[in-house]
Amino acid sequence: MPVQIYNEWEIDAALDRTLRKLLQTCFPSDAAVFQKTRAWNGCAPAFTILLRDDNGDIAGHVGVHDRTIRINDRPVHVAGLQNVCVVASQRGKKLIDVLLQQFAEESKRRGFDGGMLFCRPPLIPMYARSGWIYDPTRDVALLTLSVEQKPPAPENQMMWLPLNLQELPGGLVDLRGYDW
Repeated sequence: MPVQIYNEWEIDAALDRTLRKLLQTCFPSDAAVFQKTRAWNGCAPAFTILLRDDNGDIAGHVGVHDRTIRINDRPVHVAGLQNVCVVASQRGKKLIDVLLQQFAEESKRRGFDGGMLFCRPPLIPMYARSGWIYDPTRDVALLTLSVEQKPPAPENQMMWLPLNLQELPGGLVDLRGYDW
């Protein structure tokens, strides 16, 4: 299947509407958010990766946001993986693996230190088979709207993908915001 990579500024209104409809279908519990925006928790993608089927229809999607986090006062440039999905008619073909491979290649090419995502525990094995690392002992902090530091919700587990930086430095992972 053809892969297309769009910088955010290349996505016109028609494609944005199509992507939001896809996200509403794939994530029905968050349909109200995706009716208005693809910026999950206010965090807009820097670029988007799409897979198209033989008819040119979108078969898979991943949004990637650009963030600099801090670990013990060291900046770490991460490609945040968000809204990974494959349409129902294309599931079972390992297209998620294709999307994750494209994510890794493009993020490394763009100079990111690594990839970062937050997922529910049942999804950890799916990401792990693509090289993502889960370390349940890592301390992670985000800022709430009231600017207090707290860990992410327990159902959101952090995973790291080595790209240009092979190891995530030790210490508290400060996400530098609340919009993950």
